[in-house]
Amino acid sequence: MIGRGGDVNPETIDSWNERVKELTKGYSARDVWNEDETGYLWKAMLKKSLSQKGKRCRGDKNAKQRITAVFFVNAESEKESLIVIGSSSLPPRFARLANPSYPCGA
Repeated sequence: MIGRGGDVNPETIDSWNERVKELTKGYSARDVWNEDETGYLWKAMLKKSLSQKGKRCRGDKNAKQRITAVFFVNAESEKESLIVIGSSSLPPRFARLANPSYPCGA
């Protein structure tokens, strides 16, 4: 399940911790980066109202206008500037990103 917390087998965690050490052997902590993204539907209507407890908001379909924010951090806790994408023809994973100043490369 992407984007949802769940139970993870402790043996799986230990196994991946060892695998990550193998995969990153020879790299400094400064060169090991993690990227995560989140989206926000900024025009979406609320599904509940605080003023009328228990009543659902009714109306048309939810608006789909979305912004995506992308975060980068390395193993030394250094952060890169936040990237915000208003609309893109290819938002998931930024296949056309070609700015060499970003830590994820081209």
